[in-house]
Amino acid sequence: MVKVENRKTLWFLTKQFLKINRARNFIAILAIILTSTLFTTLFTGAGSLFLSQLETNKKKYITDCHAIIQQLSSEEGQRAEAVLKDVSFVEKYGKDIFLGIASGENFPYLLELHAGDENSARNRFALPTQGRMPQTKDEIAVSTTVLDALGIPHKTGEKITLPVSVSDGALEEETFTLCGYWKGDLVSQYQFAWVSEDYAQEKLASDNISGNVFSYAVWFKNTRTISENILTLNELSGLSESGRSGNGFSISPAYEIAFSGEGGISVSSIAAFLVVILLAGYLIIYNIFNISVKNDIRTYGLLKNVGTTGKQLKKIVRMQALVLSAAGIPIGLAAGYIAGVLLIPVLTASLNEKTETVSAAHPLIFLFSAAFSLLTVYLSVLQACRIAARVSPVEALRLAENPQTRRKNKKNFSVSCMGMALQNMSGNWKKGVIVMMSIAISLTTLNVAGILISRHNFKDISDLYLAADFQLSKLTSTADFADFHAISPEIRQTLDVCPYAQETGYTYFSRETLSMPEHLRKTYERITDKYLKQWGYDWDETWQEISASNQIPVLYMGISRAVFDQLDWRGEPASWEDFQSGQYVIVNYPYNYYVDKTDYYYKKGDSLTMTYQSGEEKTYEVLEEAMLPYLLDFPYTELISVKVYVPDTEYIACTGDNSAMRAIINAIPGQEKKVQQYIEELILTKDDTFQFTSVLDLKKDFNRYLSKYYIIGGLLAFVLALIGIMNFYNTTATSLISRKKELALLEAVGMTKKQLLGMLVFEGLFYLCGAVIMAGILTFLYSRRFTDRAIPLYAFLPFALMIPVLLFIAWAIPKAQFRKMNRESVVERIRQQ
Repeated sequence: MVKVENRKTLWFLTKQFLKINRARNFIAILAIILTSTLFTTLFTGAGSLFLSQLETNKKKYITDCHAIIQQLSSEEGQRAEAVLKDVSFVEKYGKDIFLGIASGENFPYLLELHAGDENSARNRFALPTQGRMPQTKDEIAVSTTVLDALGIPHKTGEKITLPVSVSDGALEEETFTLCGYWKGDLVSQYQFAWVSEDYAQEKLASDNISGNVFSYAVWFKNTRTISENILTLNELSGLSESGRSGNGFSISPAYEIAFSGEGGISVSSIAAFLVVILLAGYLIIYNIFNISVKNDIRTYGLLKNVGTTGKQLKKIVRMQALVLSAAGIPIGLAAGYIAGVLLIPVLTASLNEKTETVSAAHPLIFLFSAAFSLLTVYLSVLQACRIAARVSPVEALRLAENPQTRRKNKKNFSVSCMGMALQNMSGNWKKGVIVMMSIAISLTTLNVAGILISRHNFKDISDLYLAADFQLSKLTSTADFADFHAISPEIRQTLDVCPYAQETGYTYFSRETLSMPEHLRKTYERITDKYLKQWGYDWDETWQEISASNQIPVLYMGISRAVFDQLDWRGEPASWEDFQSGQYVIVNYPYNYYVDKTDYYYKKGDSLTMTYQSGEEKTYEVLEEAMLPYLLDFPYTELISVKVYVPDTEYIACTGDNSAMRAIINAIPGQEKKVQQYIEELILTKDDTFQFTSVLDLKKDFNRYLSKYYIIGGLLAFVLALIGIMNFYNTTATSLISRKKELALLEAVGMTKKQLLGMLVFEGLFYLCGAVIMAGILTFLYSRRFTDRAIPLYAFLPFALMIPVLLFIAWAIPKAQFRKMNRESVVERIRQQ
């Protein structure tokens, strides 16, 4: 025996095999393209989703840095800065001094006054794009949003006069010269103004400002070691318990949320997608190469006979796979990246939140995609390599002559189209399983997408985000910057006369205090004994002050009829008629922190005496215990307080405040668009600082949010279905080619073409039935994780619509292949083998 050592010879043989199997190679290349496209789309989409979520969180929390430390004293700031200058892993840092808040009656924004460098300005997305940062005591830099609110032209050198409230509460009017500005964000009510460090030092020296005003924003050279770097900074500076958070240097909230995976795609989801893609690609490539090797088994046997080793035959098969991969993977990488970029708006779709979209184009995306695609091809050809390496010349001849009768089938099937189809499938059950699994994966994907979509109900979402069709307020993310009296009597009158509104409602708010009766003190003593340590130091200090003064804060709220109807009652619901008499109040009950269900602040029938800021005193009877939904209630954390609800007329009469905190509007059914247009034209165009939530906008966001399941699930199912159909086509075509002689002999002994075609169609239908059963089992296993409510039947509508399409394919492909085979006569087909 002479070994074939020449690499050129092996390459020549590889090219010959590729030429022989051109049709199958085209399907293999297409399968590789689809597989690499899916991998690239997955990695591009996951990377883009991560970056988009990160950028969204940066804008949301107004921070661009990796780590922060806030509200340090001057001495602590010097220690922090000394360490930041010394360590090598810090790329840059910014120093920020908070001086106070500029505010005024006619100024719609809360303008924070800071002194800082360019890095601090970049961290807050507030670096001047026109002009520069302040350098002298009389200079200031602000956004165009602030300039527009003050009616000042966008031009450096303009004078700006601001009432500045420094940290001791005193109000000082300051005049500055505009030295720089940038485009402001209309969405955010947080606005920043930069002054010089000389101005800051002067204010600090005047003792009007608290010393804990120094903050630092830090960027690291390597984002993969943020946690380790923060630990090092805290150890070196000794500031591990300093700053506003009490944690010293800490990761910025944008990076903390991004790294935790909140709002993005989880590692488990990526792993699940990888497995599905790898399995789908494996099934078709495996089938193609196995069929190819078995059809060429006589040639491999002859090569073995002339001296080619099994190792060299493996190499020939692998070289074919590499050539096909070299042709398919680059196309798949390009197509997958384009698909991933196009899907970014769909992937980042969220409810009630504006998201940034960022495209990920890191070389690792293409490296990982190519690696997983090659891994899929490698795993797919392992079996084909073994078959080629182990075959002997005699066995190759036997397999080539009659591949369908390697094993005797002991089962007896009826002599019919269906029986013969079952007999043929039992002899090729491995191929059948592969085809059925390919189609089943696609059908299961459709079912999973349908189940996920059915889990999202607009009513559930609207109940979560809306208390009415439309809501209007100026409540920001923190109470410090909220306007609790934004809905003026003029705005209320405008809303009340809206011809398209069914009802309007209002909540009013003021802060009052109440002398604690003994039962209320005991309730809070039990609550604070259990939870005060969890709340933190600030609330411990607050409770000590409240306990010493015996005066507990009251969140005093006036509510109209439309709001009253949404109260969550602890006992029996009260009537509006009794409540609006002005003799009763409703008090909230301990919600999250009561020690047991019998605890209460005030119970039905108790007397409650209110002493208002005006000095007026009035005693009420507690009508019931109840609480407003979060969307209508005071939206900020007040862990030690009592909420007292009174009718809106009583609230206005006792406080003299006739401006509401929040307005809700329910439209006449079908008139939602007109109500929104009415509010926009008469209210929002005059004041764009209102927080306006709309059922129409939410529905639009909801549909866009659901589109990610429709589009991603649909596209994935389509590609997987295409792979399954290709597998079915390839299996059917090669089966007919390898059975030409057998089918010709059946026709020669009297079987009609119609019967032969029926047998082949039944085979396709059996494949389909098997795929449907597999998909049903996989769907059942997946759906078991959802036990809270039944899955509606419409979730399986895409699956049901796919069945007729697959039935047509199961009939059309065998028919087309059979017609192609019948172009040759029976004699010609018998002679060919």
